[in-house]
Amino acid sequence: MRLPIIAIAVMAACWHLATPPVYALDAAWIPPEALPILQALRSNNPQLAAARAREAAGRGRAEAGEGFYQPRAMMAAGGSRGPVAAPESTLSPRLAGDAAGMQAGLLMPLRAGAMIGAGVSQRYLFDADGFEDLGQTTAGVRLEVPLLRDRGFRLQRWRQESLDAEAGAAAARAFATGESLAREALANFAGWLYANADVRETGNSVKRVERLLEETAGRVELQTMAEYQVYGARMEVAFRQEELRQAQAALENAGHALAALLGGALPEPPADGPAILRAWAVRCATGDVSRLLERAAPRGEWNAAVKAVQAAEALGRMRDEETRGSLSLVAGLGYQGESEDGGIGSDNLLADRQAGAEIAIVWSRPLHFDAERAAARAQAAEIAAARDEQRRIGLQLAAEQAQACALLAAARERLGLVDQAVVSARRALEAETERMRLGEGRSRNVLDAQKDLTTAERRANLAALDTVLAFLDLLHAAGVPLLPPEVDHGDVRPTD
Repeated sequence: MRLPIIAIAVMAACWHLATPPVYALDAAWIPPEALPILQALRSNNPQLAAARAREAAGRGRAEAGEGFYQPRAMMAAGGSRGPVAAPESTLSPRLAGDAAGMQAGLLMPLRAGAMIGAGVSQRYLFDADGFEDLGQTTAGVRLEVPLLRDRGFRLQRWRQESLDAEAGAAAARAFATGESLAREALANFAGWLYANADVRETGNSVKRVERLLEETAGRVELQTMAEYQVYGARMEVAFRQEELRQAQAALENAGHALAALLGGALPEPPADGPAILRAWAVRCATGDVSRLLERAAPRGEWNAAVKAVQAAEALGRMRDEETRGSLSLVAGLGYQGESEDGGIGSDNLLADRQAGAEIAIVWSRPLHFDAERAAARAQAAEIAAARDEQRRIGLQLAAEQAQACALLAAARERLGLVDQAVVSARRALEAETERMRLGEGRSRNVLDAQKDLTTAERRANLAALDTVLAFLDLLHAAGVPLLPPEVDHGDVRPTD
């Protein structure tokens, strides 16, 4: 099953988001300051390490399944007196009665779909028709070929297909985990930069209102301004200080969230977080998205769902096969010889011939296939569930791409609008400050203008953050790799 058509249409629509770049968005679209974040994520994140361990476990189980075709050897030695054989109770290799000896054999499954076995034994017979010290040597080869159930070892082949598909699903889930964590780490890093910028802008607003309070208080002392105008400035100082403390707490918590992704270690904060965030947002807003979308590949979640369906279908074929009766062709060649001195047998002392052959058709089946048919029905339900889950993931990925396209388009427009708002707010503050200096305005007007400038600057920072997040979401939703196999300052290109 392929990705839904809507996903392809969404990706094509996203390409039209690309605008002529102010400067080219090359492969190194991730800020250099984010590279240590990805390096720490790759080496320290426990969730990613666990996903890799599960991938290794899946590969190990798949490799273990091939052990079906490994030859198995057997050896036994011992003795017995009297009739002790219990037919069909082969808990261990059976020894002949009234004899001592040793025997060995080799059982080998052939990939062509047959089981071949070879064995040899050397016995010392205690009572053998008047012979004393009689040695007996037997050897033989036996072949069993399933003709109906498990013909060509289909049960093993489908079991191995299921194990291989499960290993592939584990690998796809590990890749998806790495990509999701890379997206989360980059988003948290952008949030950390935003919190840093918010602290800086809030601190600037505190300084502006404190300066206004000082100027207002001085004018009141000089009796060039009414005292009531001081009260509003004092209130705004308290409000801005409260906002600053709130922004500082948000910055600290953003650092904790990022450190949790990096295994508990938080890197040193960048020297100029606001500038890095702004440059990153501009690059995301003006870059050629279509060039990066050309690197898109099916998401790890989708590949895992495809492999899960394949694994379920292989098990379904195996369960269906188990509802059939067993029919096998059995053939063998054997040799038996004796020696009066107890050595290797070369004479036919106890039988007329030393060589023999056998061929048979063996049929068997349970009286009822209730358990097998119930298992087949259960597996059919598992197949249906896996297919529905694959369809759900396809729809979800298509929706994520559509949403990311819409958010990125909106974020690009917002980034330009808030820039205009910041310029206008700064000019308004300058005008109100000049009016108050000339005695034509009030401190309340200046406070409002300061508040408007602070709001505009903080919204500009938020728009920059949203632009970066929307860009990350689009790349992640489209399947553009975010976590390169090797991350260093010289090569940060996402791999195909």
